Amino acid sequence: MTAIKLCGLTREEDIKKANEVKPEYVGFVFYEKSRRNITKDKAKS
Repeated sequence: MTAIKLCGLTREEDIKKANEVKPEYVGFVFYEKSRRNITKDKAKS
């Protein structure tokens, strides 16, 4: 079976869509120099 991973999510609408399609894995980027960086507080919300 193929597993799906979505990573680098930053926009709320993308996160909502990811929750609808239920991928096996989802990731956020916390590396400050990345353009896809988000804070831990934003990730929690």
